[in-house]
Amino acid sequence: MIIIAACLIVLGFTADCLVDWLWFSDVRYPDVFWTILGANVALFLAVFVASAILLWLNGSLRIGSPSDKGISLRLCLPGDQ
Repeated sequence: MIIIAACLIVLGFTADCLVDWLWFSDVRYPDVFWTILGANVALFLAVFVASAILLWLNGSLRIGSPSDKGISLRLCLPGDQ
């Protein structure tokens, strides 16, 4: 079921890209299409890399936390006993 959904999503993106390419080619501005596509790909990659770095950093900080060494920290608020 997940594979079918993924294929339908990819098919939708491909159809949108094809329609845009055909339209920009028809109005004789294919360079605009490639510029927009390149900007979208660059933005996707920048956000993907930034997110991956933040997730990796978060995971590596968690691995070195005191609770991994058998030490537990407790937050004491006023009024707690």
